[in-house]
Amino acid sequence: MWFETPGATVSTPPPPRRRPFWVKAIRLLGFVTGVYLLVVLVAKCFETTLIHMPSGPDSWSRKPDPVEDITCTSADGNTIHAWWLPPPDGTRRVLLYCHGNGGNLSHRGAMLTEFHNKLGCGVLLFDYPGYGKSTGWPTEAPCHAATDAAFEWLLGKGFAPDELVLFGESLGGGVASELATKHPVRGLVLCGTYTTIRDAAAHRYPWLPCHAVMSATFDSKAKLSRVNCPVVVMHGTADRTIPFWQGEALFAAANEPKEFVRLDDCGHCEWAHDLRCWQAVARLLR
Repeated sequence: MWFETPGATVSTPPPPRRRPFWVKAIRLLGFVTGVYLLVVLVAKCFETTLIHMPSGPDSWSRKPDPVEDITCTSADGNTIHAWWLPPPDGTRRVLLYCHGNGGNLSHRGAMLTEFHNKLGCGVLLFDYPGYGKSTGWPTEAPCHAATDAAFEWLLGKGFAPDELVLFGESLGGGVASELATKHPVRGLVLCGTYTTIRDAAAHRYPWLPCHAVMSATFDSKAKLSRVNCPVVVMHGTADRTIPFWQGEALFAAANEPKEFVRLDDCGHCEWAHDLRCWQAVARLLR
């Protein structure tokens, strides 16, 4: 048993020293920075899935009649699935439809027949790698390779480049712009398309350093300076996915002849109700 010695003084330990505020601030800043860098790393790892949102063959809509199922092989070995609606008899005009980043071609079946019926042209609608029944993974180079394969399939059917109009919707505008730099096509239509995919991502995720860490570019704006066919740009002023200023920038970068269709109060790719859009595409086909 412990006893105090009479008259002895008991010493008390000194109070703990408080860390200065700046030490706490530095530690907090380091923690927040570490969490942010981890979020950036995760976003970088999932870049492709943030850009592309494909649906596989398990999410499929009925093929409209008389659309034909066709396949072609891209230069990188992927099998590209497409729907083909031939032009009416006596017509040699075809629209190559490059769709957006979500779903698959079967979700655009109604647009396929609407193009055919309203414009009196043939339509080839294809899926990028990893979409629908197409094989592969949809990074930037395979998407361009798939577009090239679809174009070459049309050439193999006997169509000349100046009989083909490229229609790029949203993500598809990037691959259509690239294709238009390689061939003397009849025209290029960009609907709700970005300047670059990095600009589009920065608009959607302003708190991420998209321009610094993204691998994909899909630089539509830079490519337009090398496109010599007629260009139509259509963009909605209420587009929250790809802001209107990017459509204006694309139009400014395009060479003449060109046409801009301003869609007041329209959201992303909500163009089909506007007669001016159909008339602009029809002029290219004629």
